[in-house]
Amino acid sequence: MNKKHISTKENILQTTIDLLNKKGLQNVTFRNVADALHISLGNITYYFHKWDNLMDVIFTDYCVKDVKELYLYFPTNIHEIAQYISRIYDLQIKYTFLFSNFYLFFNVFSRYNHFKEEFFIDRMDKMRLGFIHLAEQNYMYLPSKDHDYDLLTKDMWVFVANWYGFSRMFNDSPNRITKEQFFMSIYNISVFHLTEEGKIAILESFDKLRKEGVFDK
Repeated sequence: MNKKHISTKENILQTTIDLLNKKGLQNVTFRNVADALHISLGNITYYFHKWDNLMDVIFTDYCVKDVKELYLYFPTNIHEIAQYISRIYDLQIKYTFLFSNFYLFFNVFSRYNHFKEEFFIDRMDKMRLGFIHLAEQNYMYLPSKDHDYDLLTKDMWVFVANWYGFSRMFNDSPNRITKEQFFMSIYNISVFHLTEEGKIAILESFDKLRKEGVFDK
């Protein structure tokens, strides 16, 4: 396959992702993609005979690949957590159509249901263990009735899985959740479980990213 064909295929994939993010999962067709790229439908079906073929590549070669890379581990070095949270935000913006409504996505594309465990259960287990490791380093309190890291993990996922749907409703208003507010919301969810040493370390890392302009992007 020559360079032109590779470029066209990648343009189709990226344009489809952009349209899905803007218009919603059920509101994009081959025609929309062709119009956005100013090409014929035949140019698209040359690479992707059916819409499902196109979505398969987007989901498995793009979404799953990036999610696996991010969630390969939950950082046990507390100084890496602020950067990790920043990457979660970026990934969710990159694939709005997926992260804004997991329930809708897996219902529309039920053939991907086998990824649910990989997307959720495995990630939650890694997060739960990550909290325990941080507690062992005295950055969080040891597990107890008051410091339930199973519940904290669920609280985190409830927020992470739902924040963008809320924010998008107010996209052009002060109620939109910025990247900095996303970080602070996660911090506020976990602050009760952080020791003073943990709070200082997290906020120092956050301040470093802010000075680097990470939250301005």
